[in-house]
Amino acid sequence: MKKLIFTMFILSIFSKTVFSLDTNSLKYMPLQVGNYWVYTGYTSIFGGGTSYWTEKFSVVFTRSINNHIYYYLNSGNNDLFKGYYRIDSTTGTLYKYDSTGSCQNYHNEILIDSLAAISGDSIRNCNSGSYCCTGTSDFTIFGITSTKKSFNYVFYYFPFTIMYDKIFIKNLGFYNYSSSSTGGGGGGACSLTLKGCKINGIVYGDTSMTKINQINKELPNDFSLSQNYPNPFNPTTSIKYQVESRKLIKLVVYDILGKEVAVLVNEKLQPGTYETQFPNYYGVTGNQLPSGVYFYSLFADGERMDTKKMLMIK
Repeated sequence: MKKLIFTMFILSIFSKTVFSLDTNSLKYMPLQVGNYWVYTGYTSIFGGGTSYWTEKFSVVFTRSINNHIYYYLNSGNNDLFKGYYRIDSTTGTLYKYDSTGSCQNYHNEILIDSLAAISGDSIRNCNSGSYCCTGTSDFTIFGITSTKKSFNYVFYYFPFTIMYDKIFIKNLGFYNYSSSSTGGGGGGACSLTLKGCKINGIVYGDTSMTKINQINKELPNDFSLSQNYPNPFNPTTSIKYQVESRKLIKLVVYDILGKEVAVLVNEKLQPGTYETQFPNYYGVTGNQLPSGVYFYSLFADGERMDTKKMLMIK
């Protein structure tokens, strides 16, 4: 009888230690409805050319699937965090729901990151390659000192080798993603970095989607896009546009081949007159873009309202 009681006591301690709520790991990706994150990013394309944009991830609602509570994360231009996500409370593992069951290692889920990992830990996800935690360290951002946890991943997809790093910040969530790829006669790179967020009702950093200056709040008669000034320009130019009603406004710059260079605006705006600069946009300067003809288009709720041409001369 004493042996049975002792065994039950040991099992009780073990269960509380191994299967208790991993609250520390949960803090590396605070999933709560109303939380959101705003990022700046760029992509370097094979054969030349770089595209710049801003990105916003928002926790919109929750849903119960297969006896798990998932948080739906919505984003505009990037699917890095778009879909249903949960953090396993016993292992600290971040999963994404996958209705197709494409990953043989997990049942209707894809392992995204093991937030409880320590330096040197490796995890198994759905692809071939090595994926490991490279450690934690102190990190200061938005005037507060926290802890960052870094991951490194190498993936082989013939003839390409893809390498990327990801960083999570305790109490703030996903911070940075940077990748590079080689093979097939070329290479490319992509990066996404947090510039602001709203966590549990508190705003950190800069959560504005774009560098927009509203110069007039009077109600315009129609949507309109003005010719940039100066034109030709070097190194920057200003673009004015009028918004007639509250809609999702998107202002996009393309090169002469029609490739997207930058998304200057991608958010709902109140009626008024606005001004945005190009290419002095989140650290991008004219020195990073070649001379030549560029086009910029104004969209309202997905409908192209107008397109104009501009010229950069160095």
